[in-house]
Amino acid sequence: MTLKEIKTVLSDKLKTAMPTVKVYAKEVKQGFTKPALFVEAIPVSTEKSVYYTDKTISVKIRYFSESGEYLDLGEKADSLIDLFSTPLVVGETTITISNTNSEIISGEENDYLDFSFDLSYTEWAEVLEKVNVNGETVFMLPDEAAGYTQDAISLIEELNLNLNE
Repeated sequence: MTLKEIKTVLSDKLKTAMPTVKVYAKEVKQGFTKPALFVEAIPVSTEKSVYYTDKTISVKIRYFSESGEYLDLGEKADSLIDLFSTPLVVGETTITISNTNSEIISGEENDYLDFSFDLSYTEWAEVLEKVNVNGETVFMLPDEAAGYTQDAISLIEELNLNLNE
């Protein structure tokens, strides 16, 4: 799964829930149409193992209302909290949403809403094939640099047989 796929799902979810609000994937300093939402997703941590990779992405959504009024911003914060209260589904992956935070910021021209949360998910290593080694099923991972090749499996089978004789 790519960061672009995640941002697309986020943008689509916002567009569906708030069809009258323009959603921008990049920050525009000036000349944007209000009301507007700006969506930013930044990878913050990646922990890898042979079998899986745990990833965390920080998402920031900035909302500018037409009026810039505090009440409107508070209502939009409630809407975003409701919208992102359940896990996000990207393809076949369910992504956990945590650390939700909203804050109304006083800007130069008008106030705006900063809404943020973290996305956490695990990507599992793809299994190339199942190999039978002395009656046990062994999975070959797509990392030949680590030695998971058919030749290495065959050698382990042969050594195992020799030890058992």
